[in-house]
Amino acid sequence: MNVIEVGEGLRVVAALPGVSADEIRIRIDGDVLVIDGLRRMGEEWPDGRFKLLEIPSGPFERRLKLPDGGCFTIGDSRLIDGLLSIELRRMR
Repeated sequence: MNVIEVGEGLRVVAALPGVSADEIRIRIDGDVLVIDGLRRMGEEWPDGRFKLLEIPSGPFERRLKLPDGGCFTIGDSRLIDGLLSIELRRMR
């Protein structure tokens, strides 16, 4: 993940290749940003057997401890070309 300070908030960018937007959940749990979801196994070769399996599939969770005690709210988020961008706004 990349974390960029932008004005009064943060922008978090997470690489989630192969994950569709409707399979992602974003939330703040205390002072931790939690991104979880499901990467489905492709159906590219339904009659074959895997000889090498490097692309992870199944449920995933990413956790990021937020600065300032997690005093943020989630703003806009978007998934473009496998990159999830999340705007975090600092609470006042």
